[in-house]
Amino acid sequence: MVTYPRLIAIFAVLAAATLAWDVTVSWHWPLYHDAQIFYFGGNLVLHGGLPYRDLFIMDFPLIFVINAAAIALLSWLGADLGMRVADLLGLLALGIAIYQFFKGECRRTGIAAALLFACYHIALGPMIANQRDFWMLPFLVAGCHFFANYLEDSDGQSRRNLLISGVCVGAAMMIKPLPVVLPPMLFLIRPHLRAWRTLAVDVVVLGMGVVIAALPFIMWFAARGALGDVIRVLRYLPIYSRYGPRPSILADAEKIFVVATLACLVAASTARGSIRTGVLLAGCLYGLAHFYFQAFPWPQRLHPLRVFVILLVFYNLRRLAGAQLLPKLATATALAAALVVCSPAVLADPRRPDADQARREYAKRAMREADLARAFTLAASDPARPDDGLTMHFFDTVEGFYYHQAALHATTPSNCFSPSIFFVEPQEPAVQALQRRCIAQLRRSPPKLIVIAGFSYPYFDRYYVILDNPLMRSFLDEGYRLVVDRGDYYRIYARTARSR
Repeated sequence: MVTYPRLIAIFAVLAAATLAWDVTVSWHWPLYHDAQIFYFGGNLVLHGGLPYRDLFIMDFPLIFVINAAAIALLSWLGADLGMRVADLLGLLALGIAIYQFFKGECRRTGIAAALLFACYHIALGPMIANQRDFWMLPFLVAGCHFFANYLEDSDGQSRRNLLISGVCVGAAMMIKPLPVVLPPMLFLIRPHLRAWRTLAVDVVVLGMGVVIAALPFIMWFAARGALGDVIRVLRYLPIYSRYGPRPSILADAEKIFVVATLACLVAASTARGSIRTGVLLAGCLYGLAHFYFQAFPWPQRLHPLRVFVILLVFYNLRRLAGAQLLPKLATATALAAALVVCSPAVLADPRRPDADQARREYAKRAMREADLARAFTLAASDPARPDDGLTMHFFDTVEGFYYHQAALHATTPSNCFSPSIFFVEPQEPAVQALQRRCIAQLRRSPPKLIVIAGFSYPYFDRYYVILDNPLMRSFLDEGYRLVVDRGDYYRIYARTARSR
């Protein structure tokens, strides 16, 4: 007779085989989408630069430190393969966190859950690799694990577990600030919620953990004299967050309906007093908040919701399978279907547009490299700086010029590469100050090339909005000429003798 341990062991073996297949199919993926920005920031950090001082960006700093560590350890593999390995190491870290969460329930089930999510993550395509939402997951799951330990108080060290949970949640907040809403959800599970004095002490302990995670970054920026740059970014962050469409509940009804149904099914069948199920339900609630509190419904922003739903189902899988043969067969069928959906045969089929991203990106990268090489030969030299080398500045989001700036070791006098400061809320004094600062930096030491990339987002305005900005237009007219015109994709301007 098929027992539950045997069923989950068979699934784990099949999931491991599927994962090996997924890794083989994805091995050639290039740096893609936002991952190029984080790679560029990590490269800056590795060479002594600082986020916000040398790169004006709204992303929180831990993602750049992670990328810097990956570059330092894996650069010998090349940028693309090195960061591909880094993404897989992130899956390994998440798998360890999941295994620890399941350690008291069923280790095999924890391994199976980790393998299924790894298959799912890879099968979603190269756009998901090395995203911030993915790198948050090991910290979020570890934070939930230690919070569950605190609630269970099985080892008599509840406050220590709570402190570690705070450190993990704080680390996730150093990638994106949204996990600030997770601890209140978790504390609602706490027994004796009306014991206010004890509750206040516990909140302070968890808060100390968050501070411990944030303190090294504050000290880093203070020691390098970059706190003013951090404040400048924080002033711009509320303005930038107003830009872009919010995810629509109706537009994503099919995803949320499936998630809510699974969560309700598990919650309804859960025995009272299951602390870890409650923690996972809080994680699912946080996953919904993580998706809907952000502008632009990118698929990677569903990652926290995905992982917590998978963990919620797998943590209760033994009871859902039941003791009878029919529930076991239904469970086995569902698990097999999940593997099929998460395999390259479906989500990474070579005929699908998202599976073709890697091939298209390599072709587009070669085109950009050729255009940049030709543009550099057309740029006028500067007698005042005969050895200025490869100087280039670009305004780009995710088209790929972050990668080229790092690969060419090109230098630039300005730290602002985001085109958004030239059209997002231009009437705001803080935005106008950023525009003047960026153009003043470029005027002091005009680079050989200026690249203006078109946006890949269909509901953003195109590159011409930047060119309509009076400051940008006058700067280009002073000493640059158009040498490469790729339409809505990008334009490259080369320095002329007038800019000297």
